[in-house]
Amino acid sequence: MGIRSEVKSALEKGKLLIGFNSVRKGLMAGKVKKVILAKNCPLEIRERMLHYGEIGGVPVEVFRGDSTSLGVLCKKSFNVLVVGIRK
Repeated sequence: MGIRSEVKSALEKGKLLIGFNSVRKGLMAGKVKKVILAKNCPLEIRERMLHYGEIGGVPVEVFRGDSTSLGVLCKKSFNVLVVGIRK
């Protein structure tokens, strides 16, 4: 399953966490099964998400589109750098 279809499916099921803080909290609680970053995600955020993902054994993938495209995919009117898919 591709990233686009995973995000759409999670959005429809209400299992999508949007934003750095929400995803970080989900990772710390062990409730996230995958993290997706926009390709233009700042290095600091990318490194922190990779670190949290490594600790929790959660894969972190990079979306081919930028934060604007990820926001549109999530049906938001703002840019989205990080999303997490809940278990």
